[in-house]
Amino acid sequence: DWTAAELIELARRHEAPRAAIAPWAGPGLIEDTDPLLPAVWARMLLGEPVPELEARPMGDLYLLLDADVPFVQDGIRYFADGGGRRRFQRHCDELLARTGARVERIGGGWEAREATARAAVERLMAEPFPGRWTLPPALQPVFAAGG
Repeated sequence: DWTAAELIELARRHEAPRAAIAPWAGPGLIEDTDPLLPAVWARMLLGEPVPELEARPMGDLYLLLDADVPFVQDGIRYFADGGGRRRFQRHCDELLARTGARVERIGGGWEAREATARAAVERLMAEPFPGRWTLPPALQPVFAAGG
């Protein structure tokens, strides 16, 4: 029973550590889940877009994994059936296309997936380093030290 507010907070919680480590990450910062992914979850769980989520800063490259390998339930995953996985993938694909994100589709067996992902990251890393990811000032996290 997720709400839009909870998904927005989830995105903010992804942005805070990203902002904290980005200055030291050098030319590459790899994330399993970025702040844009809650926008996909909003479409899946709420059945509608949450514009604030779809306007989050994007990464330089998205590795979009195809749902063409057997699913392994780890106890916390939603939409384990093939139809749900495909629907989630479609939502990812549509959002990334709508935002103009750079996407590398990853499919096939595990070795092929790894080789495709490594090659995509190597191509990105060979490009000039533009300073990459930064948060707009309005989204900068505030860190407070307690005593």
